[in-house]
Amino acid sequence: MDDYRTLKKQYDALGEKVAAARRAQLTSVIAEMQKTIEEFDIAPEDLYPNLKLGRRGTGETLPRRPPRKDRVMKYRNPATGEEWSGGPGRKPKWVLEIEARGESMDAYQIRQTP
Repeated sequence: MDDYRTLKKQYDALGEKVAAARRAQLTSVIAEMQKTIEEFDIAPEDLYPNLKLGRRGTGETLPRRPPRKDRVMKYRNPATGEEWSGGPGRKPKWVLEIEARGESMDAYQIRQTP
């Protein structure tokens, strides 16, 4: 019976051969796949329908989530008309700029009429 050390050396050597064979064939396999994908105009969604992909490199942006309708807007930027509810989460850039200048957000409050 072969001892453990001998089998382990054979296993490691075989692993190196497998990795070398993969590296040697990988470029040609990828080129063949790319050719087929271009020929059949296959999109990533066609291959992986459940995969969530962004649109990196296309210049497109993902659509923003629509604002929540249940929040009452409390602040308005008079220069741009942008509004903010004052709720949790990241503050809009215009609010951060106002705070950086040391101004109070009270001046930007939307006056609610009953």
